Amino acid sequence: MSTHVIAHSSAARSTWTPPLVILGVLAVVVLCCSVGLDLVLLPHDGGLGRDFSAFYAAGLALRHGQDPYSWAQIGRIEAHMRSIGDPRQPYAFNAYANPPLFALLMDLCAPLGDRLAYLLWVIVTGAALLVGSVLLMKSYGVRGRGWAALLFLVTPAPIICLFLGQQTPLLLLGLGAALAAVRSDRPVLAGVFLTIGWIKPHLLFPLALVMVAMLCWGARRRLLAGFGGASLVLAALSWLTTGGALLASWGSTLVLFEQNMDTRQPLLSSLAGLYLSVAGRPWSIYLAVGCVAAWVVCAALVVRRTRRTGARPCDDEWLRLFSFALVAWLLLTPMVHPADLVLALPALLVVLGRRLEYLSDTRVRLALCAILVAPEADLLGFRPNYVMTYSVLVPLALLLALRPWQALREDAR
Repeated sequence: MSTHVIAHSSAARSTWTPPLVILGVLAVVVLCCSVGLDLVLLPHDGGLGRDFSAFYAAGLALRHGQDPYSWAQIGRIEAHMRSIGDPRQPYAFNAYANPPLFALLMDLCAPLGDRLAYLLWVIVTGAALLVGSVLLMKSYGVRGRGWAALLFLVTPAPIICLFLGQQTPLLLLGLGAALAAVRSDRPVLAGVFLTIGWIKPHLLFPLALVMVAMLCWGARRRLLAGFGGASLVLAALSWLTTGGALLASWGSTLVLFEQNMDTRQPLLSSLAGLYLSVAGRPWSIYLAVGCVAAWVVCAALVVRRTRRTGARPCDDEWLRLFSFALVAWLLLTPMVHPADLVLALPALLVVLGRRLEYLSDTRVRLALCAILVAPEADLLGFRPNYVMTYSVLVPLALLLALRPWQALREDAR
């Protein structure tokens, strides 16, 4: 039996001690204060719906026959827009880098006006967060008090998602549905769900590759068939509705965005934000390549461990190993925002246990503290805080709780 299972079996037998109850009360107080401040302050903040406004502008560009990937053309549209939270403030330029089909979806929202469209978007993405979370929890087998993990939906990462109008909740929905499908031996369906990753290919597709590599050959082939077939359908639909020129523009925009990330967006609240701000070129490029290479090594070790143990998607060990690769990617990827940490939910469920039985583990409590109290100042500017950076602290704390070194030590024997 794996040492993970032995350690967690002993943790499951522990009871709720007075210090643990006190810590739980404090966590509830912190969470309530955080949510209260969010409800009072954020609806009137100038940054409300900032990312959604870029999507909305892309829809307007399509409606008027313009190229949403042209900075000049979308810039002229955004110059006439006002902040959703504070109409007294003009809207600052924000480039569009998502697929043409997504811009077409935003075009359908254009008649509503930006404020009503944003409200509708918040409802849709909020529902995606809830459904994706429930799918993950059901597929993992959460029971009883374990459903308290749904409180994750009012922690900073989901709030930042809704505040900015980000699309990451859709990625969580796709990832949750894909994991549920693959754990129930339906890899074709999992591949179809993973195509939602085209919204943000840099975030979800590396994880999809790890998922594929962790499967047996038959399941791997069926998942790739589902993914490839659904992707071809989306590409054909995009070609028919928006034209091949926009598909080419999107591809070139992604390349340009990646090449100029350290000059266009150096203040990300993430590990990349730290070295992009401090090192500068050419060192920032070397550091980014080094981080990605480190993750590739981690992913290779995860796949090796999966094959050596014979873990299957329905096994807890398989999900733990996948969660390690997921959290490591959220830490090391060159392009991540605090809002993207909603994708860490599978790892959070693994470290908490089906009935929150692993809360007695100090590492698990540390991860929860990071999720709850990492500074929400990130909401107001993405300026890296060298003492506490939300997108660094949370993945690091989850990695500690997952204890990947134990599996590596077993492989070394």
